[in-house]
Amino acid sequence: MEIFVGFAFFLLGICIMYTLCLHPMHKLLSHRQRQIHETRQGEQVYIEGFAGDTPGLTAPFSRSPCIAWRIQVIEIKSGGKRSSAIRLLDLKPEQGCSLRDWTGSLTVLPVKHPKASHIRLGRLIINPPQLVFSDLVNQRKPEWSDRQNTMQQFRDDRIPAFLAEHNIPLKGVLGFTRNLRVKEYILTSGTTLYAWGTITEENRKKCLVPWLVSRHSRRKLVWFSLAFGLAGLLLAALGGKVVHEFALR
Repeated sequence: MEIFVGFAFFLLGICIMYTLCLHPMHKLLSHRQRQIHETRQGEQVYIEGFAGDTPGLTAPFSRSPCIAWRIQVIEIKSGGKRSSAIRLLDLKPEQGCSLRDWTGSLTVLPVKHPKASHIRLGRLIINPPQLVFSDLVNQRKPEWSDRQNTMQQFRDDRIPAFLAEHNIPLKGVLGFTRNLRVKEYILTSGTTLYAWGTITEENRKKCLVPWLVSRHSRRKLVWFSLAFGLAGLLLAALGGKVVHEFALR
């Protein structure tokens, strides 16, 4: 039994080292840092810049001007002394944004654009890149929120119609009012962004097909990767030690 546990720890450590350290670090460091005016067609680049304006885009509930928004509907369920949060809806606009630095600007294409590629890093480091704005918009404090439970109803009259549109009933199976929370997060113009991707052109405009867009710099993500790599190495070493001690018996 011990040898199987040792092998399991060893293989898990190796998997962590590769998926959360070696592979992400290779992708993070293989893109060459460039200023926007220096970029060339087909080049894989890493750009540090600021989010530009997205004319006409406003958040659905707060009506705040933004370049990206995210709405989450969460149900709180109580079970004895503990309560759990179940995410019923996670809604985001499928569009890109503009990115600028002091040398110029370009358009970051939406990830579901035909030219975009999907590469996963894993949720332990950052959110998957196919959800480009997930880690950008998911702030600790929402821009706007509302809730209902058995003691209170939603303050905003638009919420019942919004929930009905997304097939989320206000009451449970037994007719009791559900404990629901609606949260809206936004990303505003001027936010510092770090982008990895491939330069292309569309309608004679310079664009970036994103591999990753984050509010964390390359240096910080590399340190995150190294930390997970060290954890994986320790786990693999522990598993190897167990296997070695079993072999010596």
